[in-house]
Amino acid sequence: MVTYPTTATTADNIINRVAAEVGLTPVADPFGSADASFVQLTHLLNTAGDELALLFPWENLRREHTITTTALDAGNYTLPTDFMHIVDNTAWDRLQDLPMYGPLSAQEWQALKGRTISNVINIAWRIFDGEFNIYPDNPVNVANIYFEYQSNSWIVATDGTTYKNEATVNSDKVLYDRTLVSRYLKVKFLMAKGLDASGAQDDFNQMFEMLTGQDKGAGTLSAGDGNNSYPFINAYRNIGNSNFGS
Repeated sequence: MVTYPTTATTADNIINRVAAEVGLTPVADPFGSADASFVQLTHLLNTAGDELALLFPWENLRREHTITTTALDAGNYTLPTDFMHIVDNTAWDRLQDLPMYGPLSAQEWQALKGRTISNVINIAWRIFDGEFNIYPDNPVNVANIYFEYQSNSWIVATDGTTYKNEATVNSDKVLYDRTLVSRYLKVKFLMAKGLDASGAQDDFNQMFEMLTGQDKGAGTLSAGDGNNSYPFINAYRNIGNSNFGS
């Protein structure tokens, strides 16, 4: 279960916020309303939600996925249904305590597949044809693969565990900051009505800039020559995938 921000709120609350701001009278059931403006607002909310997922890698839309291989596998694995893109440098084989090597380009993949020797230290990977592919196809040792990815599911249902990428009922909780998504929905609505949206766009831009700057932590910058890196072995960079002998 993902912990959503305290500034998250329900879909009907967001729609009625925007409705009041543009001069409409809020209604008790926006998703059941036959009013053309509310029908439009419900559809535009889903458009806004999809776009916001693509505009920034929000921390609360990050998920973890695991794959356990067997010797009989074909080497291609189904991705999560809410998969949008993998988070760089997060693919590891935890059973062997090694980072995975990738993502491979098409040229690198074909070069490996064309070899007569399949031995590698790090399991290689790429995403191809909507699946997670690894090399070698069937590792001698079972691999326990973990990686993080960005989800396209920006809605959680009232049960707190069902995630989806479309608001369909009033009680659906929107995982974005309520002010951010309200500002964006207002822009969408005004533009759809052919009205001046420049002021609303400025309001959204201000919120977007502020929240993207606060969404995740950052390291301390140093003006001197000191090295603030942690004294850990960087396995991804320090363990090569070749020149290790025969």
